[in-house]
Amino acid sequence: MCSSDLSPELRTVIERRYSFVRMGYSYRATELEAAIALSELEQWEKIVAQRQTNAAQLTLLLRPLDEHIQLPVIPPDRHHAFMMYPMVARDHVDREALLFHLEKHEIETRYMFPLLSQPYYREIFPGLESQYPVARNLSEKGFFIGIHQGLSHEDLEYVAE
Repeated sequence: MCSSDLSPELRTVIERRYSFVRMGYSYRATELEAAIALSELEQWEKIVAQRQTNAAQLTLLLRPLDEHIQLPVIPPDRHHAFMMYPMVARDHVDREALLFHLEKHEIETRYMFPLLSQPYYREIFPGLESQYPVARNLSEKGFFIGIHQGLSHEDLEYVAE
């Protein structure tokens, strides 16, 4: 499948996630959301540890695909909370086709979103993105999938499959 074969509806859903088209603020937390966040804060260490475990398992499961996708590397002197699991499609891989394949199998995806690649920033800083090739590559080839602490080993195996 190539990216041009994808349904317009699915393309629109993926493209709109984390796309900033105007300057603004996002103060959406309600009292209920704040209460839930406070209860989660009590167990943040457990949540982060499980996300790190899930990320390590997923990295092991995806290692055979290293020639097709770049997996995250965490230096030994660092810690990563894994809000999401980042990957970068290699040059020969059609990222769009890969994302649509994942989406069709109910694995939600997000584009990586370096600020300079966002529509609003392209408008106010035209041409600036070309000066940052790493950010441009992440914008063109990078993506995230979820790595929620509630995922089981079977869930991670499904994602890797």
